[in-house]
Amino acid sequence: MKLRQVAELLKARVLTDEELLENSVDNVFCTDLMADVLRYASSDTVLITRLVNLAVVRSSMLAEVHCVVFPAGTEPTQELLHLAGAHEVSIMPTELSMFDATERLLESGLSEAAWI
Repeated sequence: MKLRQVAELLKARVLTDEELLENSVDNVFCTDLMADVLRYASSDTVLITRLVNLAVVRSSMLAEVHCVVFPAGTEPTQELLHLAGAHEVSIMPTELSMFDATERLLESGLSEAAWI
């Protein structure tokens, strides 16, 4: 699934470069623990988290996650957006809850990120 479809499904606003919406994803991973992102997420994963700090982008960069969704109206800081843009991490806030956003993506065909 393209990130463009993810944004549409979640009714999310895209706050970073629109060209990134052509990237494809196969999995969704929902967590507020960045250590779990480093262990279980991969480049084909959408990360859904309520945690809003630079560690989210840094962990995403290390795990090669190209999309972070902030649920429940959580708004990223300008500093976070700047870092994400510099490292080609798509940022999408949505009004949906963490649970509802994850459920929509799973119902649309994405898989849960594998627990190794």
